[in-house]
Amino acid sequence: SAISAAWDQWRVLYVASEMSPAQILRRAMRFTEGDAIPACFEILEAGYGASVERLVEMISESIDDRRTLVVLDSISSFVDQ
Repeated sequence: SAISAAWDQWRVLYVASEMSPAQILRRAMRFTEGDAIPACFEILEAGYGASVERLVEMISESIDDRRTLVVLDSISSFVDQ
């Protein structure tokens, strides 16, 4: 969904808690079958167990006036486990 949204000109903030940016990009490249990942696809590293406050801070610092899809991967790895 995130790559498809980026192809459709959405800005994508992919907030990761379990995988490194390199792992996410490898997975995205498999999905695109080697095509380039759109530049509007951005990865933010939150780390396992990030608090709600930290997530809001990270996302708020990255949001601008473009239409944006925020992906939290994986939601079960965030917030007061």
